[in-house]
Amino acid sequence: MSDSLSQFKWPLRLVGQPQSYSWGKVGKASRIAPFLEGEVAEGPLAEYWLGCHPKAPAQVILPEGARLSINDILSPSSALPFMLKVLSINPQFGLSIQSHPDTVRARELHARDPKNYPDPFHKPEVGVALSDVKLVYDIKSPENLRDLIHAYPELAELLSKDTKGLLDLKSWDGEETSTALRRGFFVDCISAEPTRVVEVISKILGRFDAGYEPESPEEISIIRRLSSTYGCGDPGLPALLVMNLVTLKPGDALFIGPNVPHAYLDGDLVECMACSDNVIRAGLTTKYRDVATLVSTTDFAFKGEPRFVETREMLNGFTEFSLAVNEFSLSAIRPGFKGVSLETRFGHSVIFCVGGRAELHERGSRAKTTLVDGSAILVPEGYSNLEISTEAAQVFVAQARGARI
Repeated sequence: MSDSLSQFKWPLRLVGQPQSYSWGKVGKASRIAPFLEGEVAEGPLAEYWLGCHPKAPAQVILPEGARLSINDILSPSSALPFMLKVLSINPQFGLSIQSHPDTVRARELHARDPKNYPDPFHKPEVGVALSDVKLVYDIKSPENLRDLIHAYPELAELLSKDTKGLLDLKSWDGEETSTALRRGFFVDCISAEPTRVVEVISKILGRFDAGYEPESPEEISIIRRLSSTYGCGDPGLPALLVMNLVTLKPGDALFIGPNVPHAYLDGDLVECMACSDNVIRAGLTTKYRDVATLVSTTDFAFKGEPRFVETREMLNGFTEFSLAVNEFSLSAIRPGFKGVSLETRFGHSVIFCVGGRAELHERGSRAKTTLVDGSAILVPEGYSNLEISTEAAQVFVAQARGARI
């Protein structure tokens, strides 16, 4: 099929596809609810997809009002190599402890198990917070793990003899020892038998129920909340304690590359990622778990504490996110900027409006489009005379850099 997007003289409206996973906020409480047409049902609204993925391709609204799948407009060779999403996370569920495979492992997993790994592509992603977002990311430093075992001595019941031996060392000067300790803590917890996990989690919660003041009340609150959903025997619960608890404030962004365990626990965010739905899950989920694969692909070397994505404030109103990806770029236009120039010289783009009103117009023409909360626009490659003006809205611009790999 040839690419038919270029025949249109003006960018086309794009309508995303909601996903009703159990971990989504319910009904009108979901950040996704304002994006939807008609009455919002009282079910979970977890994600909103804007892209070409065959599981849930976005719809394009033609000038005369007809709707087509975006994959009927774009040829396979020019399909968007990225997906733009909104996530709205119910804190009672959170997302699973998971990671995403690199390109080589994605192909291997897809060939071996296409049901659970539906794409032969990697899935690097960046999340930008719309509200306060809580997540766990990667494994704590050796020093923080030593502090952890003092705060939660019950966890020692899940640790192997080898891990305890590493913990007893006075220092971890060598990278090999540090890596082994971090691997041991995580693997011992995420692989633990549910009956042993029940005993440990019950002891931890019982100690704090008896009046012991926790060093990290937030960690205990999360464990208590998720144990009521998944049961005290889920190995994801002790694994959460071994991971870094991170808070994103609105506007903060975190990049998640391949082979990094993580789990969003609460909040609303915009995500941009390579066009893949590959997820390796290991805990806190009713879906397929593949603990062995997650463990074997995780890089346990300590690379420092989690750091937010660096941004660059441009004079023209753009905030650019610094991302080490080949498929896409992501930027945002801050509220209150007028006449911000947009060029799509490198590939098709998706413009997404959040939290207010904005206007897309063409220089030297009366053509314009008003954007409201949840509006999305598909802009063909090669446009160079578009301008965006915002009021209270934040406008995200995801642009293709090249074919997915």
